[in-house]
Amino acid sequence: MEFGVMNLFPYKKGNSEKQIIDEAIEELTYAEELGFDSVWIAEHHFSEYGLIGNPLMLAAHLAAKTKKIRIGTAVTILPFYNPIRLAEDAALVDIMSGGRLDLGVGRGYQPSEFEGFKIDPNESRERFNETVEILTQAWTQGEVNFKGKHYHYENVKIHPKPNQQPHVPIHFASVSTKTFEIMAEEGRHILTSPNFTPMDIIKRNFDTYKNVLIKNGYNPTDYKFPLMQQVHVAPTSQDAKITAVQNSKQYYDLLATLLPGSGSKEAVDEYKFYEKVQESTANLTLEEIEKNGGCFGSTQEVIERIKYLEEEAGVNQFIGWFNFGQMGHKKTMETMELFAKEVIPAFKKTHSM
Repeated sequence: MEFGVMNLFPYKKGNSEKQIIDEAIEELTYAEELGFDSVWIAEHHFSEYGLIGNPLMLAAHLAAKTKKIRIGTAVTILPFYNPIRLAEDAALVDIMSGGRLDLGVGRGYQPSEFEGFKIDPNESRERFNETVEILTQAWTQGEVNFKGKHYHYENVKIHPKPNQQPHVPIHFASVSTKTFEIMAEEGRHILTSPNFTPMDIIKRNFDTYKNVLIKNGYNPTDYKFPLMQQVHVAPTSQDAKITAVQNSKQYYDLLATLLPGSGSKEAVDEYKFYEKVQESTANLTLEEIEKNGGCFGSTQEVIERIKYLEEEAGVNQFIGWFNFGQMGHKKTMETMELFAKEVIPAFKKTHSM
């Protein structure tokens, strides 16, 4: 089992943006000291949901402050980028980090972000697919010749090349069972953060991924089965759950205002399925969050929860989201430390035996 740390860089009331960013960077660099395997940075724009609009720039900064921990984006929103510039920037960060970059990619979902960049959200899937093809061509062939609906390049030579070969690992945001199936058919790596998804569906998605990988000639042991969840650990179960549920509710209340279908606007065709997600998110109860919102509890409860995910769904990479809602910096650092000292060793011992 590998362990990572996710950070959204959420806005905190009463704190300056500089303080928020400085403290979150301290949390991510502390992750290496604590023995985590990876850190992951979100990308968001134009709201207090997340303050980092350029995760690759932050990844370069983290690369200079760390020595061995892997640094990932979760996720880079491809429709907002010039594909050639993204290929150059990611390759440079990969070189600067000594080959430690993981590029998580998605097509975005928040209407305000598409509006801010003047991009039609109905084009997001097309732009996403074209960008992936251009990135792969740029890194593996060194020259891009591509003619698509949105991008057209002829004989564009790409320098520098990434440190990792054949290219920087690309991890695709995956939610539905159909997406897991498509990713496996193409031998692609995945990232998933299944909020309020029952265990049977999580298991079904990972089983589908594994079985379709095998069917298409890929070895599942070459792939990670990652799961990203909110985490809060405390000496007692009650303390952990009170703090976690309050902060998780603040997070979901804000998210509900940003999802397609919020307010008076209907979701565009490409995002119609989000309307039900928005409605359920806006009406979450504290009881629902405590039961299904993440890994909240004493160290033993959290160990049991992650072992259950490992044994039932095959999860082999757990990415903890410790800083969520209005969770303070001190609390975040404390729960990361407790998790590293008491939760992670339970899995390292098992695997060494």
